[in-house]
Amino acid sequence: MPAGNIKLRVHRPEHLRALLVGGDDYEQEFRSSVAERVKEFLAGPDVSEAFLERVRSAPAADRWRDGFGIVHLAENRLIGLCSFNGPPEKEGAVEISYAIAPSYVGRGYATEAVRLLVARAFADPRVRTVQAHTLREQSASTRILQKCGFKDCGELDDPVDGPIWRWELGRAAWSSQV
Repeated sequence: MPAGNIKLRVHRPEHLRALLVGGDDYEQEFRSSVAERVKEFLAGPDVSEAFLERVRSAPAADRWRDGFGIVHLAENRLIGLCSFNGPPEKEGAVEISYAIAPSYVGRGYATEAVRLLVARAFADPRVRTVQAHTLREQSASTRILQKCGFKDCGELDDPVDGPIWRWELGRAAWSSQV
């Protein structure tokens, strides 16, 4: 699938609050529709209460925590969400996460979103490594990460999900792709 089918829309806390309430407020703010089940990405079991509390009360935007809407350009529709899970750590690592509405899965949009998110991460000179985590099984998400140049770096024990795989992409490997 050629690049350029989506864009990442910077989110601010008020946009996330509007999405939590329902798609109507979000649609009015951006004059774009919201795909079915996108709102649920903010209410799922993987979303921390600390993140939701920050969204509810944060007055200012934080590009490392508020994330981005994945917008389908041709339809002007919010089809997913992606984000960094915080600012770069002292070693220069950031973690990413992403989700696409079920009706848009399998069309290359998540791969495109990961590439755009990684490019944003490496635009910051502090970032040396981008990380992602998946369940310990081959899946669409592992294939996406592999397509984007991520390498499986072993297993971790997550307090919520149990054993998971850690994926990493270093700045040098990314630079050789672009």
